[in-house]
Amino acid sequence: QELAFVRDFCELRSAAAGAAAAAPSERALLVVRRGGRYSGGTNFRVRRPPRGKKEEEEPEMWAGNRKPSPAYLHRRKIEEQFDSPFIQPSGHRGTSRRGKKGHFALLDKYIRRVDALVPEEMEHLIKPLAWKPPGELSETTLKLTFEEDVDGKLLEEVTEQDVRRYFAPLEPQGVVMNFPNVETGAPQIFVNFETNEECREARSRDAEPLGSKGILRPQVRISRAHWWKKAQKWKAENAEALEGGGSDVAKPLITEAPAAKLLTSEEEDEEEEKEGDHEALAAKLLTSEDEGEEEEGKGDLEAAEGGGEEHGALQVNVYFRSLAWAYAITFFSTVAIAGVVTFTATAFSWETDKILLFYGVFNPCTWFDHYPAKVFATAGMGVFLLVGFAYSLLIFVSVVCEGRLLKTIWTGLFISLVSFADFVFVNVFTTNLYPEEDAVGEARRLHGVTTANGTSALTMISEMGELTQEDIATIKLHTIFYIAWVVAQTVFSVYLFALVKDRAAVHWSKWKKRILTGFMCVSWYGMGMAATAMLVMILQPEPKVEWYLKKDLASSAQHIAIYVDGFTGTSAWGWLPIMLFRLIMPSGCGVRFTFSLKGLNCIKHGLEDQGCVIPEVWMQRCLQIVALIMAMGGVFSHVWEFANDSEIRLFLALREKPFAYFGAPAYLCACGIVLIGLSLQLVQRHLKESAFPKRLAATAAVLFLGLFGCILYILDRADWVWICFVAFQLAYFAWVAELDWYARGRAGVGPYAVVYILTGVAIFALTVVTHFWALYYAYLVWLCLYGHAVPDGPRVYIASHLLEGNAEDESSSADAGIRSR
Repeated sequence: QELAFVRDFCELRSAAAGAAAAAPSERALLVVRRGGRYSGGTNFRVRRPPRGKKEEEEPEMWAGNRKPSPAYLHRRKIEEQFDSPFIQPSGHRGTSRRGKKGHFALLDKYIRRVDALVPEEMEHLIKPLAWKPPGELSETTLKLTFEEDVDGKLLEEVTEQDVRRYFAPLEPQGVVMNFPNVETGAPQIFVNFETNEECREARSRDAEPLGSKGILRPQVRISRAHWWKKAQKWKAENAEALEGGGSDVAKPLITEAPAAKLLTSEEEDEEEEKEGDHEALAAKLLTSEDEGEEEEGKGDLEAAEGGGEEHGALQVNVYFRSLAWAYAITFFSTVAIAGVVTFTATAFSWETDKILLFYGVFNPCTWFDHYPAKVFATAGMGVFLLVGFAYSLLIFVSVVCEGRLLKTIWTGLFISLVSFADFVFVNVFTTNLYPEEDAVGEARRLHGVTTANGTSALTMISEMGELTQEDIATIKLHTIFYIAWVVAQTVFSVYLFALVKDRAAVHWSKWKKRILTGFMCVSWYGMGMAATAMLVMILQPEPKVEWYLKKDLASSAQHIAIYVDGFTGTSAWGWLPIMLFRLIMPSGCGVRFTFSLKGLNCIKHGLEDQGCVIPEVWMQRCLQIVALIMAMGGVFSHVWEFANDSEIRLFLALREKPFAYFGAPAYLCACGIVLIGLSLQLVQRHLKESAFPKRLAATAAVLFLGLFGCILYILDRADWVWICFVAFQLAYFAWVAELDWYARGRAGVGPYAVVYILTGVAIFALTVVTHFWALYYAYLVWLCLYGHAVPDGPRVYIASHLLEGNAEDESSSADAGIRSR
């Protein structure tokens, strides 16, 4: 019937034009089937005679004295049943010349034939069934948003009358104040107008001052109609809570996400497609699987807004750029401080420094080897490595948010490699280029220092200023850890660039792609050549200063590598890209962590919670890891034979080789895990007490700094590090007491915590006085019983959400949702 209608329409149109037989248009010629193919040529000729006349019979003998094939005769017989080439049936798949996915040739042939006959003046009537007009041309609602760091007091002073004056002389039909954002909970203002023309005119007020003070400058964006209906419903449901201040009184600022089950725009579009009723479903704000779940969501919302015993949720945004800047700043600050201390508080000399004697040129490691500059270098680089570990973990969590199993496994392998190399890098400081030895024989002093007991400790070098074989071996070992770290960072940079390109390259301009690609290529060359050149240097039996660019090496490949390194100077600058390549992550990209004391499946943040954790159990396991490392130190080293009466000799195992080479990295990793456990305990207490526990946070800071400071035990001359251990011990006692005090409703410390603390004090005191080896292990066992002294608190549910950077306007959210799907 449709074909007949189109055919009749074309005949009437041709008759009205006075044409006996109108030639087909160019668009029709694109789909004419000729010889089993579609041709776009202009020499179209009808292959069959007019209706009522028979076509001449086929000759008995065809070209080449050969009879026509049965397939050809069958095709001709079918064609004779139709009087128009546009309604002929399509050939089999092998004759359709189908192109690649999404090409025009893959569209249905029936639709193409009909579309070819539709007059051009009627094409505007043909639209997809799901077509919606652009928001700029149809919507009547505006949304006013504010920056994240805006002062909450200024928002509280804004009233509905201020909003109406903001759009004067236009008169809005309705205003909804402080409607919470679905994801962040930030307050928004929705304004509805009568016509789209008024809405577009009001849209031009973007970034103009709002309020009596004129400080606030909101972003005005066009919003869909269903969000206006949601805002109206939210205002009606909360009318009783808001009517106390009247319409002219500012509503309270919402700083946390509402604990109601909210639908995102993308999910709402999917529901609308399923149900077929766009208007009815767009008005829904609260949805649940049954009535019981909806009541639970309302109860959570009341608890979150009313400041009850338990908050609904706590959100923390962690951005890649912030960690990348912290990574670079920490490194350069450490180098600067260590350099100042090296030149002002050490016996550094350009003529006698071992690194300079080996390489012949300046090396930043020179500032990391002299005491006391080595103290600042070890502490600063420890923080530097922990920040890098945090960045790697954030990358892994962001990939987990994508929900792709194989990609998660692949990312886990890369993160494991990089994290291992990061922590092993601390062994650069376990190697001691200047051991405390007494002077023997006639030799020139390299560095002279005075120990705590007043004896002179001299590091010797031969009178001619030559390095000993032991010195060369120590420098090479020192360099191996650096090479492993550079190689791991190079591999990580390749993976990170591929990840960023997969996520954000769509939004990059052509020049930005070229600049970033060029930067990464130069970085890969610099890091790769630096690692290669350093590897060649330590493979040679002599110091670099004696053969570099002076002698031919035995291996041609090594000689070429050294020549290229000398020509481009990668040994000097190849490490610099390591501090910068993490900044290629786009601004605003990161991970949003949502914490709650109840299941987050009743708080619609785009995904459900990813499990729960008991912070006390996590903290207990962290302390057990620390105790295990110290126990291994007592087994694999000779700490009991030391004459030094340290407060706890097990920590001295971090100086013993070879245990120090895996004990120090493991201890630094344990410090990072302990920091996560302390943070979880603070989050739990914040959600439970409805306020941030400042005193508990101060105790946690002292506890972590004391535990982290014990990493300085790897330095031979750092005999004062017992101060860090004592600070950790005292903070640990206070931490246990405060947690038990909170758990008992601030009604004092319980008997279990008191007995645990007194037992620890007794063991610690006896250990310091007697130094009996069994007491050290008794102390470690006592440390592992943390969970028996601190009662378990409520479970903390965690959800993570990937932040993609700068969000688009809400008016285009529907199109963006279609693209993402």
